Amino acid sequence: MPDSLGSLRTLERLCLARNKLRRLPESLAALSALRELDVRENQLGRLPAGAVLWPALERLDVGLNQLESLPSALGDCASLRKLIVSGNRLTQLDGSILRLPVLEELWAGDNRLAAIPTSEAWGASLKTLCLHGNPIGKLGGTADSDLPPDHVQFWL
Repeated sequence: MPDSLGSLRTLERLCLARNKLRRLPESLAALSALRELDVRENQLGRLPAGAVLWPALERLDVGLNQLESLPSALGDCASLRKLIVSGNRLTQLDGSILRLPVLEELWAGDNRLAAIPTSEAWGASLKTLCLHGNPIGKLGGTADSDLPPDHVQFWL
């Protein structure tokens, strides 16, 4: 993918789903007007570290990739309302992302999450939290859970 894509400074929606992409150009961080980014069903191992430069981002779909972590800078995307990270290799969810002020939906099913933070770690706007298909054995990282080990789903 050409780095010149980052020069489209007024671009609001970008869909690059199902393209077998292994990486996104760092120049995408310059898309300051970006409101929606859909890169699901690729082969991404990481996101650009400059994701913090997406101040208008409201919806991010990085589902069905090979992500093992999310950039902590994503926690600065204060407009983010919907985050889809299902079907990756995530082992934890960064607290700064969980506390995003307007995050309403977090879809994180089918990852490698063994524990989830306590409810105090979540933002007040969260309405939907989907965690099915994770090996969650503990809630809040402390107490054993009575939830089924491979099928946990919360609807808040």
